[in-house]
Amino acid sequence: KSRFREIAFLNKGLIINIEDKRAGREKKDSFLANTTIDAMNVGIYNGYIGMLTYLVEGMKKEINSDPYIIACGGLCKKVVPYVNFFNAYDPDFVTKGLAFIAKKVNHE
Repeated sequence: KSRFREIAFLNKGLIINIEDKRAGREKKDSFLANTTIDAMNVGIYNGYIGMLTYLVEGMKKEINSDPYIIACGGLCKKVVPYVNFFNAYDPDFVTKGLAFIAKKVNHE
């Protein structure tokens, strides 16, 4: 029996901790599923891709601009191939930014 244990949205990354390790491994070509695991994969990938797309389109419309968007977080690599609005992908972007800030603070 598969259950979600924890879901956390951090920046443009998604961390999902699922008890059944078979879920969340691959994106399915269909929106329809025949098994529980396939249904979880459809929901995880297509739901998250849809959410990101909707949020980015809404933000672009609201600021009336086309900003440079960086996908960050290790799991973003799973959705980057399925969307066209990321300009770059860096799994360690936030960590690098925090290290940069720490160096600036320590040198001042």
